[in-house]
Amino acid sequence: MTEAASMLNLSPATVLRQIRAGIIPAQQYCMGAPWVIKSAGSVCLNSLRRLAKWISALIMLPPSSVSAR
Repeated sequence: MTEAASMLNLSPATVLRQIRAGIIPAQQYCMGAPWVIKSAGSVCLNSLRRLAKWISALIMLPPSSVSAR
């Protein structure tokens, strides 16, 4: 998880939150095991990085900003 967080320039907590939300595809083979995030190449990684930053920014907006969009 820390490797993925570093590659995406996000905190591990944000990566975990996005895995649980289904934004970052990952598998956990059994409870308590580490999450497995499959790398699909640099193009996918760049798209995932942009998406993760956009969602992180959206999460940080005050509620009034989100509803006004």
